[in-house]
Amino acid sequence: MVCNTARALPECEGNEFDWTNCYGTAVYAVGTYEGEFYDGSSHGKGTMTYLNGDKFVGSWKEGEIDGYGTYYYKDGSSTFGIWYKNNLKKSTSGIFQSSSPLLIVIILILLLKFFAKKFYNYLIVPIKKGLRLSNSMKGNASRTEYNIYLLFLILFLAFSMYFLYVISIIFPDLEMLGVYYIWYFAYAIFMLISGIALTLRRLNDLTMGRTTIIVLFIPIIGFIFSLLLCLLPSAAKKRRR
Repeated sequence: MVCNTARALPECEGNEFDWTNCYGTAVYAVGTYEGEFYDGSSHGKGTMTYLNGDKFVGSWKEGEIDGYGTYYYKDGSSTFGIWYKNNLKKSTSGIFQSSSPLLIVIILILLLKFFAKKFYNYLIVPIKKGLRLSNSMKGNASRTEYNIYLLFLILFLAFSMYFLYVISIIFPDLEMLGVYYIWYFAYAIFMLISGIALTLRRLNDLTMGRTTIIVLFIPIIGFIFSLLLCLLPSAAKKRRR
């Protein structure tokens, strides 16, 4: 996604027919194109301003409109949808259509809350504990709690990046490269802090010394150790057995 963001590529230079993996402006018989090029053709994200006053902003492939984009007519109206070889294949309702996976997740969570409260608490309580950083280093974290929160961190990153991608499609003129980097950096810091807190609670549950967390920062060995934390039962369960 970052590589395909507008202006992330270098400026095109030399012969226009040889422009590849660069960002430039070219004048054609139908209008002026500004955007990404590959093998001498408009390819990637770009804007075509037509001579009749219309404009298309979106995705291109081998010189043709292909993918998500918005066509702006000179009368002020516009059409957002999925295009293939310069033809509109599916008109969408913008944010609602593109963000449907996010809406599905929200609906499922609400259904669990109202119709399956025990299962809802089974999933949400570990996430709430992980997000409460003020008290998250105290107490124990069971194997289930540890695994659920790690899965939450992964899914949250995936959905948040997808949401930013949807915004870049709906508003292709926005410069999203900096947004991607800022969001990922902020998320990495939060994930590090909450991850350390959760791991300390997991070590308490396994009656391991808190200094054992240093092992996680050793390449390869740390990955293997994190897998063990996902699999080992709590010390209390071992004693009961």
